[in-house]
Amino acid sequence: MNVCGGFWWEKFPVTMERRAWTPLRIKAAERAVQREADKMALFPELRRFTTVEERMENMDNREDVICQRLRNCRARMWREVRAFVRGLPEEDRNRLLEKWNTRFTPGGPADLFAVARLMGFRIDEKLTGSTKEIRS
Repeated sequence: MNVCGGFWWEKFPVTMERRAWTPLRIKAAERAVQREADKMALFPELRRFTTVEERMENMDNREDVICQRLRNCRARMWREVRAFVRGLPEEDRNRLLEKWNTRFTPGGPADLFAVARLMGFRIDEKLTGSTKEIRS
């Protein structure tokens, strides 16, 4: 499925720009602040946000933190899979990389682990972070 002449995985490009403060977002923030104020009427000092601007800034910062966590996780996974590939004997490494380089879709670190597992390689639990041992 091509979208606008590009590939299907380019449908939603990732940008690091903050979303604009549209009237719709501002109204939603106002409702959220009011809803929290109504719930905490007796204890206003326990409210997380007192103004709409404070909530909007917090939400923008939260999106930045989430994006950074996802990027860090993906980078850590790539480091783990590269360490796994480097630890293979040269003949096995060449077979795995040849299979990996003939794929027709973009792949991530989990995909490379999957290809390795399907080819019969044992994947250590210390690399994958799981407590189960993957056997082929």
